[in-house]
Amino acid sequence: MKLKIIIAVISVLILLSCGEGGTGGTEGKKSFDGKLLGEWESADKSVYSGKIEIEYRRFKVTGYEESQTIKYGDDSKRPFKEYVKGVYLEGYSEEGKIYIKTGGEWKEGLDYKYWVEKDFFDYYEAEFLKFKFGVREEILRKKKL
Repeated sequence: MKLKIIIAVISVLILLSCGEGGTGGTEGKKSFDGKLLGEWESADKSVYSGKIEIEYRRFKVTGYEESQTIKYGDDSKRPFKEYVKGVYLEGYSEEGKIYIKTGGEWKEGLDYKYWVEKDFFDYYEAEFLKFKFGVREEILRKKKL
């Protein structure tokens, strides 16, 4: 009888530890896909420049400031406009979407496309991420260590 009680208590503790936690966040559950981890920079800095850093469960945007939008330009095309800059934000990815919590709220999933290209001259593979902001696409290249 005592063995059954001990097994039941251990089972309950295991189930509770595997849960989402009381906040509905990503604690112990969701993270970014491993291929997304690292530092990514604007591939074309002629319009907007900035970078994103993706860690296991954190996402940070730097650059992409409002001051980069030309006078009378369409600021709705500015990449990562809706995200707090310069601090790590909670996030995760799933099925071609990135989810970021900013200002205490989870934003709608941001669609992305990931691909790899061989660079035959430098003998390495270059990794890219593409996002769409309004009608404008932003392509980022993974920074090599």
